[in-house]
Amino acid sequence: MMSLSKGMRVPTLAVLSLLAVAGCQQKSPNAAATTTKPVAAPTQPLPFDPRLVQMANTAVAQAIAEAKSRPAVAGTDYDVIANGQPFQPLDGKIEVVEVFAYSCPHCADFEPLLEAWSKLQPGNVRVTPLPLAGGAASDLGRTYFAAVKTGQLAAIHTRMFYGIHGDKSLPAAASGNDIAAWLGGQGFDAKSFRATMASPEVQQQMQLAHDFEVRSGIEGTPTLVVNGKYRIKGPSQLDDLRIVSALIALESGTRK
Repeated sequence: MMSLSKGMRVPTLAVLSLLAVAGCQQKSPNAAATTTKPVAAPTQPLPFDPRLVQMANTAVAQAIAEAKSRPAVAGTDYDVIANGQPFQPLDGKIEVVEVFAYSCPHCADFEPLLEAWSKLQPGNVRVTPLPLAGGAASDLGRTYFAAVKTGQLAAIHTRMFYGIHGDKSLPAAASGNDIAAWLGGQGFDAKSFRATMASPEVQQQMQLAHDFEVRSGIEGTPTLVVNGKYRIKGPSQLDDLRIVSALIALESGTRK
């Protein structure tokens, strides 16, 4: 149904990669990488390298500042979604959905930027990651919703990206059984998690995600959608965040 990544997307700051998790790798003088797996308890997320966090903070602050003087342009920066609807009722919030796939390297690059940007948003902004819910991404999508249902998303989310794109201990096309076993090796309850992945509640969330992605015209990941109305299409990940920031101002009524 959809491609798993936007091959032409560029992350503006190529060093802003999820592979730069604290302590994840060092290069010897002969350029051969020595990889050490980051250490974190099963209840904790894998930490980003502090240098990466600082770079991300600086980059997204600049994108937000630029949005104040550079309005988003329909047709160039974003497309208006015909009859678009938000993923969840807005309830006075401005919804920013990130459609992503754990198998997507561009999504891995985007993660520290989105995290830094999200922390700078006002209380009326709701940032909602939404996994690609079709085709080969289905078991990875179920992993996300199972992590939400079990209250373990913070601990599992960055682990999934690191397992696929960092130490490559998890295949990008891993089955549900493979994913549960992999999480079990890191201290999670594999049997319980696998059962949650197969639960009707998770399947319902997958269907809701799929419906949203189809009606929003999602063609690849990562893609940002604001209030179900605007599909972002900036030339880079930082441009995406600038455009979203400008649209948030528009939806908030602070920009005409």
